[in-house]
Amino acid sequence: MPVVCQFDRRMLHGAREHRNWFRIGDALFLGVVGAESGVVMQVLHQSEWNFFAVSLLGMAAAMGVQMLLSFGLSPLLGSIETMAPSMVVAMVVPMLVDVAEIMGWMLGRFEAGFLGAAFGLLFFGYLAWYGSVVRRWLARAWPAAHGVR
Repeated sequence: MPVVCQFDRRMLHGAREHRNWFRIGDALFLGVVGAESGVVMQVLHQSEWNFFAVSLLGMAAAMGVQMLLSFGLSPLLGSIETMAPSMVVAMVVPMLVDVAEIMGWMLGRFEAGFLGAAFGLLFFGYLAWYGSVVRRWLARAWPAAHGVR
């Protein structure tokens, strides 16, 4: 077992704390992307245009806002891996608003934003769970490489 001095322990603790702040930021980012996607789609549904045109325009607008958020906040995000899931959130949330419209549920801005934020946070939870499962599997498959970066 390697010898670890007090300074190294403090650095490890600081890195762990730093990583937790990045996780909180990533979760909030996915929640915000989901909320803005839902609100953008809901605003376009208020226009009473053709449903197909509104769906395409809403998806494009939600993806455009998501890209602007990603580029603007990229220095603050914990990793590049948060940008790709934000694309999924920005595409699925408008579809959920479309499904609600098809089923006859008229969502307001608050409900659409809440639906999007909830989906973004659930998606973040899914990603965290899936990442831990994959890391655990890799640690079992290659025990000698565990902990090596």
